[in-house]
Amino acid sequence: MKQKGMWLAVLLLALMLAAIMLGRFLREDAPAQISGVAAAPAQAGQHKPVAIDERPDFASVMEWQVLQGVAAQHAEPEKELQRLVEKLRFSKQQEAWQQIRGQEKSPESTQRHALAVALLADIPARLKAGDMDKSAALRLQQELLADVVSDPASRSARAAAEAARLESVVLQAQP
Repeated sequence: MKQKGMWLAVLLLALMLAAIMLGRFLREDAPAQISGVAAAPAQAGQHKPVAIDERPDFASVMEWQVLQGVAAQHAEPEKELQRLVEKLRFSKQQEAWQQIRGQEKSPESTQRHALAVALLADIPARLKAGDMDKSAALRLQQELLADVVSDPASRSARAAAEAARLESVVLQAQP
């Protein structure tokens, strides 16, 4: 049973990646979707769950259909759809953040900073949902903190605090 769940997770990930890549290849509005996902949560400065009663703006029609199809096969379809939508949102935010990397003295640097803040706030939720492991979460935190905190001493202190947040998520997940 455990192996079946692992294969389902691998299939889900493959389907999501294929849908994203195919959607990007077939759509010309991919940059608009990325900027749309970048703007909303980043403005708030913290993670807020995406409503799943209709297709989110950042998801293509194909991506939405794939997410709904995969979630429908799960024991708790609504909960799984919510998780998948949040994972897609996080991935697209991270992609948008990476696309404007290295543009420190441009109008996009403000957006990049806001994206880094939003992603940093959401990492514990992604770790808790099993969308990333602890080492990947720590690595991403370090990269994001370089955009959020310019002073090295302050960055180290913040990194320790963020690592402690992740550790509490890991400890809560243990039986």
